[in-house]
Parts: sequence; C-alpha cells; structure tokens
Amino acid sequence: MTVVPGQKGTAGLEEVPDPATRDGALLVRGIAVGVCGTDCEIAEGAYGTPPPGEARLVIGHESLGEVLEAPPGSGFAPGDLVVGIVRRPDPMPCPACAAGEWDMCRTDGFGERGIARLHGYGSQRWRVEPDFAVPILPRLGELGILLEPASVLAKAWDQVDQISRRAFFQRGRALVTGAGPIGLMACLLGAQRGYEMHVVDLARAGPKRDLVEDLGARYHSGDAADVDVDVDVVIECTGLGVVGRSAGRKLASGGIMCLTGIMNLGPDPRRGRHHHEPQHGAAQPGPVRHRECRPAPLGTGGRSARGGRPRLAGRSDHTPGAARFLDRRAGPPTGRHQSHGGHQRMTAHEVKVWSITPGLLSEGPRWHEERQELLWVDILGRQMHRGTLGPDGALERVETISVDRHIGAVAPAAGGGYVLAAGPGFLFVDDAGSVRELAQPEDGRTDVRMNDGACDPQGRFWAGTMAYDESPGAGALFRLELDGSCTTVLTGLTISNGIGWSPDASTMYLNDSGTGCVEAFRFDGPSGAISDRRTLVHVDQPGVVPDGLTIDEEGGIWVALWNGGAVHRYAPDGSLLASVQLPVQRPTSCAFGGPGRDTLFVTSARTDLDDDALARQPHAGKVFAINGLGARGLPCMPYRGRTPRSSGR
Repeated sequence: MTVVPGQKGTAGLEEVPDPATRDGALLVRGIAVGVCGTDCEIAEGAYGTPPPGEARLVIGHESLGEVLEAPPGSGFAPGDLVVGIVRRPDPMPCPACAAGEWDMCRTDGFGERGIARLHGYGSQRWRVEPDFAVPILPRLGELGILLEPASVLAKAWDQVDQISRRAFFQRGRALVTGAGPIGLMACLLGAQRGYEMHVVDLARAGPKRDLVEDLGARYHSGDAADVDVDVDVVIECTGLGVVGRSAGRKLASGGIMCLTGIMNLGPDPRRGRHHHEPQHGAAQPGPVRHRECRPAPLGTGGRSARGGRPRLAGRSDHTPGAARFLDRRAGPPTGRHQSHGGHQRMTAHEVKVWSITPGLLSEGPRWHEERQELLWVDILGRQMHRGTLGPDGALERVETISVDRHIGAVAPAAGGGYVLAAGPGFLFVDDAGSVRELAQPEDGRTDVRMNDGACDPQGRFWAGTMAYDESPGAGALFRLELDGSCTTVLTGLTISNGIGWSPDASTMYLNDSGTGCVEAFRFDGPSGAISDRRTLVHVDQPGVVPDGLTIDEEGGIWVALWNGGAVHRYAPDGSLLASVQLPVQRPTSCAFGGPGRDTLFVTSARTDLDDDALARQPHAGKVFAINGLGARGLPCMPYRGRTPRSSGR
C-alpha cells in the first residue's frame, strides 16, 4: 500500500521491488497490517514524509509477520512471529535519543516506518533489523497485530505509574473515555493493574457495552461529566478536547490524567504521528498540563523491543471478546510482491450460543430441509444429534443417538434415517436408532477413523479418513456409491476434512487440515470423477488450519478455522472476502440452515483445552447460530443410495 504524502487520492496498491538486505537482516513475510486513523490521515494528504529521494511512501505501521530468513545469532529463526518497531532514533541523536528514550526525541530527525522517512510494513515482504523486531508468542496468532496499538496504552499506563510514585497514591477507580479499540485496550491494561474500570462512550446501542463488560468493567453511555463516580485515573482515548475537559472534572483530589490523543493540542502534524499516542502529565482539578512530545509507537528504545512489551496474553488475561478489538484485518496476499489488500470484516451479524450441552468435538452440521432440523455429531462422544428450532430460531428439542465408534459426519438418507461416516466406514441409522453397517473401506484398521463428509448433488456420500496420530499421508477420501459399494477416490491425505460443491456442481472443494490447504477439483457429476487438482487457499497462520466448510448460493466458500476463532468466506478464486469472529478458539465446521437457509450454524470443540482456556471460552464445544450475514446456503443433499430400509424397494 503506497501513497504520495501530502497529495489526497494517491493511495493505492503498487508493485515494489523486493526489500534490500540493507533494510534489515530479518526477511519477514507480512501476515497482517493494521489500518488506523494515522494511515487514513496520511492517505488524505494531511501529513507523512517519503524516504529521501522517493516520491511514494509504503504505509502501514501496525504489523504482524513471519520470519523467512534470519542470520545466526540474531535471536530469531524462520517461522517466528514478529512485530516491527515503528520509530527509529535521530541519526544525529539528541540527548533523549542518545539515552535510548526515543519517545522523548527533542528534534525532527527521527524516522517512523510507514509515517515519516521510512517505508512501512504494508507489503507482502519487508525487512527489519533484529533489534527493532519484537517476538510474538505463537499462541497469540492474529492478536499479535494488536501489539503496536497496545504499546501506546502500555506507555500511557507506564506514565501513570511513574507519576503515581511521586507521592502517596492508592489505586482505585479509573475512567477511560471512548470504547473504540484504543479505549478497550486501555481498559484491559487497567483491569490487569487491579483498577476498578469504568468506560464512557456516546454509544447507547451496539456491541460496545458488551465488549466493556466482557473486560469486567462498567459501561457508561453519554457525557463524561455525567459519570456517577469520581476516579483516581483518567485515560483519554477519544482525541477530543471537549471530552477530555469533561472527564477531568471526574478526577478525585490527587488524581492523574493521561491524554492519548488530544489532536488539537499536539504539535505540527506534518512532523510525524501525532494522535492516539500518550501525552502525559499529572492533573488536579483545573488545567491539564502536558509535555510537547510525541511518544513513539512501539519503541521506547531497546526497553520496549525485548523486555518491555505490553502484556497481551497470559494465563488469565484474555477474555473471548479480546479478538473483537480487531475492526479490520488484512487478508492473505496473492500474486507478486505487492501491498496488502483488505477484506471487509462482517459487522452487521449476530452470534448466539445455540446449543445447551457442549460436546468434546462437535462437528459436521447439516440442515435437514425436509424435517427442518439441524444434524451434527460429537466425534469423540460417539453421538449424533438432531436439533429442532422453535419459532424464534432457538433450539427447541434435541434427540441424541449413540453408536459404538467415533462419528465423523452425518447425512440424511432420502428414504428415511441417516448415513454416518464412523470408525472404519459407513453406517446406517434408522429413525428408531437401530444401527447397521454399510461399506467398511478401512475394515480391520484401528489406526485410522472416518472424519468429515457430505453428499454430492447426485446423492453419493463422500467422506475422508485420518490417522489418530495425524500421520502425514495416512488419510484417504472415499465415495459411498448409490448401489452401496465404496470407491477410493484419493489417497495421501493427512486430515481429510470439509467437503462441498459449487452451485453449478462443476467444482468440488476439499480441506486437508494436515497441510492447511483448501483444494479445488474439476467435478464430473455423472461419473463422480475429479481432476485438475489445485490449491485454492493455504492457511499459513501458525497453528491455524482449515476445518469444515460449506458453500453459499453465490459460490462463497465458508471455512471454519480450527485454532483461528473465526469462519472465513473465500471467493471461488481463493481471495478472502470476509471474516466472522467467534467467542471460541476452535470452530470446527459450519452449515447454513433455518427456514430461509440464512442462519450459519457453527460447531466447535473443547477437547485438549486446559482449565484456563475453558474459563475464557465457557461455550467451547457448543453450536453457534449466526444471523445477519446476508448469505443463503445451498440445500443439504441427502444420500440417495441403497440403505437397509430402501434396498427392497
């Protein structure tokens, strides 16, 4: 993403050369880039400075990437997740820069990646010096993109802590103005410090109240002056002077106020980043005093680089709502080395917990159109569930059928009953719960089991296998034919998973969770033959893999991301169209259902989550219902082949 600084309307995507080694010893593949008000103002021509001798500036200062190349002794290795520090000290250091306190730079000579004199991180590949790279814990995943904005709030609280040590100060209540991403992170860090947190925002409706309460804080809607408690600390996060003045009136005697974004009090904005960054000082009732300094985003010298990064995660730090701080996220880049594009995060939808009892490994939702019921399985619980909806779409009744083996998938049978992919093969279950074996392609093997499956438009049931130890290449894909026989379609899979067909039935999609790939095949309906295999999407976020999938009427491919806490919608060309966040870490599969087939049902897992993780996501293992996505699913095809009930007909 590049722009000509100072010229409105010049922002766009541009091919740029690969980064030179002189730009940094670490070669990094960009995973995500955040977009904030600073980027928008640069794009609007308000400020920004290109590197010397160049007309355009690569923007993007909120970064997350994966190391591709690292020299020995750098402290990094290929595969490490990193965030790049934004500010660089003045090459002719002022006393503050010489002391390592770049935040307090007294001159105009500093550089900031993506803002002033240095290209940013908004490209597929970038380089950074090891001393200016911050390692990210793998379990953070995409939340690592929050490190840069979180560092702003960490520094704000650090200034509060320093001021509080000047004289007697007792931590009590704190008020944050604004419930946007910056305000929410200020609230999170304050709660970690033991403050009783209050957040005030003008919004009276929408998700902000729930997000604040998720953090254990109290939400106030309206003017800051109307908040009904006095506080010891105010963190001002709106950037509006009138709000800051109102909030200052709520300070108790000896209170402290930190201004993170008073734009109309800052210095000349053309000199660099000027808002959403702490300006600090003590405040008694009366005028607020502040220093004319602009604390650097992510980089208070080496102190922030390695030892002082803000606590984004710990055993008990995160609530499930923390991931929702991301308003937009850059999608996986495609093509040559170019700037990141972005997808629209789905915002008008509603996520509800639908089922009551969690499963260990809930999977394979399918909407039974004829009976208007949702089918799903608990693989490790060896159960198949049938759930009916009430008039309001809520779960009304659940019937459960148990079998003697692990169930990977279920499909309704056209003649009544259900076909299961379970254990080493296929089963038929009638409406009374009686179970009979069908084809058993892996009969005699105890090291593998059936996994996900679905019926093609002709009514044949496809299901794949995986090894219990997830051995690479041990899985296969089978097709239960209409005559009851079984055909081996593919071998060499690792974890055969979500499967589906395009609306015109010309393409079959298949996920292999072991390789992280969504594969596409040319599909011949009459014969069931597949050909022209190609990788549509490779999910390369560490620890995150594609699980189950479903297809909508427009051909969008909805993929549940195990360990990714989201469902992604991809276009038929593999580009990322949308992301729907969930309050659980391990969504497993998804299917459209309900009377209009416009509710997305998402199953999830709780297996292998420790007590701390389960405390943060108490609904793990349940089924979720998502409305308001603006999409409709394709009908779930039943198995139209021979079953014990229909074989004599």
